[in-house]
Amino acid sequence: MKKIVLKSAYDDVIEIVQSLARWFSDDRFLFSLLEAAFEDGRSPYQLIGPPPTVAPKGMEIEGHSVASDLAEIEASSAKGAFTHLVSAAEALNRNEPRDAIRESIHAVESAAKQITGLEKATLPDALRALQRQRGLHPALREAFARLYSYTSDEKGIRHALLNSDNKDVGMDEALFMFSASAAFVSFLARKFPDEDIAS
Repeated sequence: MKKIVLKSAYDDVIEIVQSLARWFSDDRFLFSLLEAAFEDGRSPYQLIGPPPTVAPKGMEIEGHSVASDLAEIEASSAKGAFTHLVSAAEALNRNEPRDAIRESIHAVESAAKQITGLEKATLPDALRALQRQRGLHPALREAFARLYSYTSDEKGIRHALLNSDNKDVGMDEALFMFSASAAFVSFLARKFPDEDIAS
């Protein structure tokens, strides 16, 4: 295993570590050793979950905040949103920023639809309903409506690339969208804790 890890590309190593963490997730001792290895090695990645998922940390404070948000979401009824955020983290590990951004905004959309009960609504429609039904502040509604618009307008995020790669969408944008979406879904889970609509 050591030879494989030392000779593999970093994203392959992350995949191996994530697989081990998931395989041994019930073994708290081994799991804590993996967590400590990330911390001791000052890794730009961290273990989040369940399910154990290796995710970029960004700045240390931001990394702890995202981990806290994901734990809160996982404990809530927003299971669909949590699944999208785990998929976003996995896309970040594979260096696929467009997929990470798409999954991140899908997490917000899932949570908003779940709370409003509007399963067929677009995110802007669900956010308007949250404002009307639940008193979501108009500035928050507008902020996430604009982020949704960004994912629709920017080539290759929610729509296909036609002729070339999009150099305007990279890991910085993906990390921002992942962090912002996790924070917003966590906020919704705290603000509307009594919603128990099946995801």
